Amino acid sequence: MEDITEEKTTEKGIQVEKLEWGRTFDSVQDLMFVLDTDFTVKRVNRSTARKLGLDPQEIVGRKCFEFMHQTQEPPDYCPNRKLLQDGCDHSVERSLDNLERWFDISVSSLFGMHGEIIGSVHVAHDTTERKLAENQLRASLDQTKHIKQLMQGREMRIVELKEGINRLCKERGRPEPYGGISIVKEHAKMEAVFEPGAEPGLSTADREVSIDLLDLIGRPLMQQLLDSFCEAVNIAAAIIDLKGEVLVGSHWQPICTEFHRVNERTLQNCVESDTMLASRLDEGEHHLIYTCGNGLKDAASPVIIGGLHVANAFIG
Repeated sequence: MEDITEEKTTEKGIQVEKLEWGRTFDSVQDLMFVLDTDFTVKRVNRSTARKLGLDPQEIVGRKCFEFMHQTQEPPDYCPNRKLLQDGCDHSVERSLDNLERWFDISVSSLFGMHGEIIGSVHVAHDTTERKLAENQLRASLDQTKHIKQLMQGREMRIVELKEGINRLCKERGRPEPYGGISIVKEHAKMEAVFEPGAEPGLSTADREVSIDLLDLIGRPLMQQLLDSFCEAVNIAAAIIDLKGEVLVGSHWQPICTEFHRVNERTLQNCVESDTMLASRLDEGEHHLIYTCGNGLKDAASPVIIGGLHVANAFIG
């Protein structure tokens, strides 16, 4: 008689691990499936089947491009096709017409016992909401640009009228009501704000012009964009105006939100650090890395719109 207890225990352990892996695979909300080197689906998670309106059994054994793209061969941009050509992982963001959604699609290699590629793991993350937010922001910026151009035309007309009045007064021997220097300054201010190549290092105070970032973009959209960014790079960030007011923040650590920003003394350090940094960035710095008054590391870069420094982006 041979004792096979250890062997049975090992088999049971493998079965448990296999079951747990399967549950994890099915719990992922992204579209995920395993392919062989011929684009044939070997395994698919429930999210994929649910999104396609099929049973997992109806997908396994089929070519991935048949149900993902409804084609007879993989498209030219297919990351899995590139992986099989060069052996490297690839990703691409595309709209899938049959699902009417945008996806960030990535593939990673699966290797055999001798290091050869035996397949790949295909993951598609839905980015539709972020795309819609980007399109809304782009439309908002285009509208703002158009409004600025109309404002520029109006202000330039006012300057021309002032110049005309000055000329008439001069012809009649009267004092010019609008000094030539002030008119030149008005021209310079408008060019600094409205010209695409405006020098961002000019002081905001010198321009005497301000843009409210929340009026331009809106807090909900700005928050959505920042949340998407922070989720993608796994880092805390915030947009803070030039007065030190936090417009939006995301993924902040409890030490900031539950202590430093609510304690009167440490909050003062936060505001002083933010405003000090804003003044340094306003002087033309492109980015800064510093230690705040509460001993935490931060990095910041100016938010420039139309050549005007309107806020700062903080990460750390």
